[in-house]
Amino acid sequence: MNIKTLLSKDHSKYITDQVVAYVSDDPQRFSTLVSVYLAGPYRITQRAAWPLSCCVVAHPELIEGHLSTLLKFVKKPGNHEAVKRNTVRLLQFITIPKRFHGQIIDMCFGFLTDLKEPIAVKAF
Repeated sequence: MNIKTLLSKDHSKYITDQVVAYVSDDPQRFSTLVSVYLAGPYRITQRAAWPLSCCVVAHPELIEGHLSTLLKFVKKPGNHEAVKRNTVRLLQFITIPKRFHGQIIDMCFGFLTDLKEPIAVKAF
């Protein structure tokens, strides 16, 4: 399966479920999904955010080795709100290493206090 091609077709629960089923608990496939998510373009990143978080919900261990990269990426100006929302969402399903505690607290309080930030991001 070509994840990027599938995500190019549409943004739906059906496609999200297909990607999540394909990735399952496979670290290599998850790494491919992360690469697609990071590489863009904008629409692909937006569409990859949902299955990415769903994969972590199902298999939290998959995030190991990717958390630092995802935290840097979420701070990038101009990201779609789905990137922020799904990144913050997946944090509730993992044990956050202590070295990231301060960075994540700063990021989350930044989202909460930003008047322009969508409610969905703040909720998570």
